[in-house]
Amino acid sequence: MQRRIRPGRVQFEAVGSEYRLAILRDCNVPLVTSRAATTLEDACAAIAATGFPAVLKAVGPGIAHKHAMGLVVTGIEDMAALEKAYGQLRERMAGHCAGGMLIVQPMIASRFSGR
Repeated sequence: MQRRIRPGRVQFEAVGSEYRLAILRDCNVPLVTSRAATTLEDACAAIAATGFPAVLKAVGPGIAHKHAMGLVVTGIEDMAALEKAYGQLRERMAGHCAGGMLIVQPMIASRFSGR
């Protein structure tokens, strides 16, 4: 059974990321598969499932502009690069959001030329 979002006014800040993703799915917006990585072992397992190249991102309260905060690593091509990126992001997160987590996503090429 597909879940439907009921119309209504909801304060944006109060809406969790899972709810926001459900809204996007219900609107048929294509989304990249994300896998949580609370440990380096989780990140390795996620990469094994999604393959290379990959992206590692920090998510959590207070992280609105991941890229500007240095909390996104793209183009991860092998396990050594994953291990390095994981360590870097965990270190950076300590200064921004101790309660956040990392997600692993496959790196998807843009279908738009940007022109």
